[in-house]
Amino acid sequence: MTALAPPRPAAARLPRRRDARHLAELGALLAAPVVAFFVLRLRAMAPPGLPDPAMHSVYLWDPRDLAVRYAPSVYPAVLRAYIGPRAAYFRWGARPGFLVPGRLAFLVFGAVPGFFALRYVFALLATLPAYLLAKRVWGAWAGALAVVVVLTSPVVITAWGTDFPDSAAVSYLLGGTACLLVPSTARGRRGWALAAAALLTAAVWALATTGVLVAVLLVVWLVGRLVAARPGVAREIGLLAAGAVATTLLLAVGSWLLLGRFDFILPTIRAVQFLATPAQKKLWHSSNPAWAPYDTYLLVLPAVVLAWAVAVLFTAPRPHRHVRGGLGPGAGSAPGYGSPQGSGTGLRRAQRRMVPLVVGATALVQLVLAAWLQFRGGVQILEEHYLSSALWAASLLTLVAVLAELAAPLSRRRWSRYLPAGLVVVVAALSEALPTPPALQWGPFGYLLVALVATAAALAPRLRRAPRGAAVAGSGVLLAALLVLTVAPAPQHPTFAHTVYDPVAAYDQALGGRAGRLVDTYRLEYELRRWVPNATYRGEQLLTCVSSTHSSFDTDMIGLFHAGDNVLPGSCPRVGPGGLYTVATRQAAQLLVVSPHPMHIGVLMTRLAPVDPVLARHTRLRSGRLSCWAWLIEFPRYLSTHSI
Repeated sequence: MTALAPPRPAAARLPRRRDARHLAELGALLAAPVVAFFVLRLRAMAPPGLPDPAMHSVYLWDPRDLAVRYAPSVYPAVLRAYIGPRAAYFRWGARPGFLVPGRLAFLVFGAVPGFFALRYVFALLATLPAYLLAKRVWGAWAGALAVVVVLTSPVVITAWGTDFPDSAAVSYLLGGTACLLVPSTARGRRGWALAAAALLTAAVWALATTGVLVAVLLVVWLVGRLVAARPGVAREIGLLAAGAVATTLLLAVGSWLLLGRFDFILPTIRAVQFLATPAQKKLWHSSNPAWAPYDTYLLVLPAVVLAWAVAVLFTAPRPHRHVRGGLGPGAGSAPGYGSPQGSGTGLRRAQRRMVPLVVGATALVQLVLAAWLQFRGGVQILEEHYLSSALWAASLLTLVAVLAELAAPLSRRRWSRYLPAGLVVVVAALSEALPTPPALQWGPFGYLLVALVATAAALAPRLRRAPRGAAVAGSGVLLAALLVLTVAPAPQHPTFAHTVYDPVAAYDQALGGRAGRLVDTYRLEYELRRWVPNATYRGEQLLTCVSSTHSSFDTDMIGLFHAGDNVLPGSCPRVGPGGLYTVATRQAAQLLVVSPHPMHIGVLMTRLAPVDPVLARHTRLRSGRLSCWAWLIEFPRYLSTHSI
């Protein structure tokens, strides 16, 4: 008879249970972006509105041809005076924080699959650190809340939807901010500091505008550490500096191997200097602030800051305050809350206490600085949604802190802890089912919604007779008001003097929107780029001509060939004398004509007869329900006999 094995001690079973729980937790986090994509029907791509996203797509697909075709030394002198540093230092190719991982994704997966693979990585970079930050400060329920807040943000979803570098920058900023603030022991802080340095540095080298936001974050973080958790701050500063240098060198090597350019710092500096000239400010920046009241989504930023101020700063401490070691009674005592500040427990508690304060203060200072840069400094950081999206990194983490504060009564029971995360999902799902809100502007309804957000954040914690119901109602009102501010379309308004074109941010379709046509367009752009032959010699000039429709299709297509710098004046097929002058002045070797409908190319050939055009090839490209016609015209008199 076989003897029964003695029961395993309970202490030996605990590590296995803990490991299984951690694996399940990691699996849920890895699956969260995919689940959110299908369950909430997140829009797969976003309408670009500008040629800039397509200009970055080409650097992912064929950067070598760009370097050969647009070599600055071969531009005619008359054109060099116009293009200036834009020819010598194309800033679109000096953004390795986005282009290096994007190029890798393309080489491994291809154009469209690589696009989605990279967005999945961006989603993980944004949600995993945010989850760990919220979990270590408030609990696992707050970590789930942070994940759904990020994955349901129309601004973040729209940023991920194009090849503009803000798709990477907003993810890097979210992840880097969270890594910088994750409570940990002195030993654990080394890894988090290096991770924060890598992500924040990559954000700066993805989109230079984020440099001011990163600087604000670091200053606010440093003040918080010096006040609340001083031990080890000097070592962390050194680790941040070392991580920034190492990340920059790694991106330089990746840029050299994948993009053909090692130095991206000097082109970035010169591009910033060029864009800071009065002529460029006049071209790209609106000196008249009349546009601002029609971008209602910008009110989300001050609304979140106000909610943070009343919910975190000015709400009286409560006995059930749930921040671990943080804002409850006794928060003003010794920095370690009963433990020496330098000890592991005391340091983690001090870091937890400073997290809600630092994220809110960062969002506040970033908003004030961005407003000054926009309205006083000549930087289009707010009027262009491709740039303002970076401000949502700190704002979303601040929103998580606000919702966690409001959810204090819910956190005392296991079954109700995850109600805030579920409430975010419910509000997002309702936004898909309900009609789009009416057009809004700042006043009066926009201001009323901001006041509603602040009121909900202020009153919900003070309704003690029904604290759980008040927490749910207050959080729901706050989330609904913020979502309406984000997705409400702007009313029709005239074109104001001294303003530049700013495409409408398509936030209203980010949740539950369809992107089949956008995916087909992206695939069609890639097929067109493959169809056009690469340059056969250094500086081979390729001009483009758009059809008379001037549709968004034309904007996307010409962006593949550096947009306005290489567009023939006029509309095809009726090109006037200006088109002939451009071909002759640029000594163009080729002219690419793209149209979403058939065109009488013979009319164009007749008008270009003085420069002896030759129709080299033509085709019709298809992708899904979309198609386009393309003609490649050569000018033999300007073709060079020297190959690469």
